[in-house]
Parts: sequence; structure tokens; C-alpha cells
Amino acid sequence: IQNVVVHSNIARDQLKNVKKIPGKVTVIPHFCLPCVDETKHWNLYFSKHTIVQFGFGFRYKGWEVAIELVDKLKDEYPDIFFTGLFSESEFSKTQHDQYFHELYDLIRSKGIQQHVAILRGYQSDETLDAYLRTNQLAIFPYIDNGPHKVFGASGACRLSMRTGIPVIVSDSPLFDDLTGVCPRPKNVDELCVEVRKLFNDPLAMKTQQTRQKEFLIKNSLESVTK
Repeated sequence: IQNVVVHSNIARDQLKNVKKIPGKVTVIPHFCLPCVDETKHWNLYFSKHTIVQFGFGFRYKGWEVAIELVDKLKDEYPDIFFTGLFSESEFSKTQHDQYFHELYDLIRSKGIQQHVAILRGYQSDETLDAYLRTNQLAIFPYIDNGPHKVFGASGACRLSMRTGIPVIVSDSPLFDDLTGVCPRPKNVDELCVEVRKLFNDPLAMKTQQTRQKEFLIKNSLESVTK
């Protein structure tokens, strides 16, 4: 392959410096759509301490990290609630089933059934939009995926940022291009720090939202195309 396009500098480094491929590798950012109407839906949770995560039900998505987060913060925020939109593929049903039941057992063992909901199956764009607009922040606590580590860019984060919701990611290479835009905690304790900051400080939340809007504009389809 003479020409390869990647979304981040870390991906380019992997191909050129680790894999030693001879072809040209060019970094072109993953484009973003602009921030849409940020109107919040009604607070159906009756709580100001709500968190949402969505994506396929695979282990590298770090669903158990979110459960650990809720367990650590439940005394500090008695009304904390985590909603996990756990998508599934018919080609990986056995993996999804096994992982879901492990998460279910973990939730029960920690006694936080009243603070967590994991909804299995496909969710439409309209449904995702509704969940994002009724939660206070979104998290993507992906973990190291060993030899299957992906050096790309997350589209889910961009979809979340479009609604104006603050987003917290992780130190996974999938979020390398979001350094300085979204917090990138390395573990659940650092994630707790970032969540507290957004829950407790309206200015921190506003600053985070502003950075995200600027990122969406900077990486618009028009700008990336040029």
C-alpha cells in the first residue's frame, strides 16, 4: 500500500515507527458535525448526577469501570444513576451474553441495583439523542485491549459532543486526538475526580462544553476536507 490515511498522530507513529511500513502515512482528522440544538429534555431521572455510556457490549469498552465509578460515588451522591446502552451484534451473541451476566453479577455484588441500568440491544439515533439530552454527562472509559488495541478515533464521542453534553474519555489510543479537549483519566479513581469536578463546578462544566464546541468547529467536514 503506497498511501495510508489515519485519524491520529499516534496511529501514524504505530505504522511508521513500529510496523515500519514503507508507504506514505497521512493524518487526516476524523471530521465532526456541528453542535446542534442543546435544549435539555425533562429531567426524567429526577437527579442532577446522571451518567450515560453507549456502544457495543465488548470488554474493551470498560463497562465495569462505570459500575466501579458508581460504587465509589454512591455515598457522596445518593441519587447518582448510570445508564448503559449496551448494543449487541448477532455475530457476537455468546460474548455479549457472558459479559452482560458478569456485569449483572458485579452490580448485585456491590448492591447498586438502584443506581445502574444496562439496556441491551440496538438504539436508534433518536433514542441515543434523547438519552444524551436527559443525562448530565457521558463517559467512554475504554480499557487497554492488549494485542487488539485500536489506533483510530471515536465517532461516539463526536456524536455525544454534538448535544452539548460534557464527555469524559480514557487514555485509550482511540481518544488520542481529544487530548486537551476531554478529560482522559487512566483509571477509575482519576475518573471519579473528573466526574466530581463536573458535578460540583458549573464553571468547569461550562468550560468543558466550550472546548468541545470549539473542537467540533475546528474539525468540521469543511475544514477537514480543505
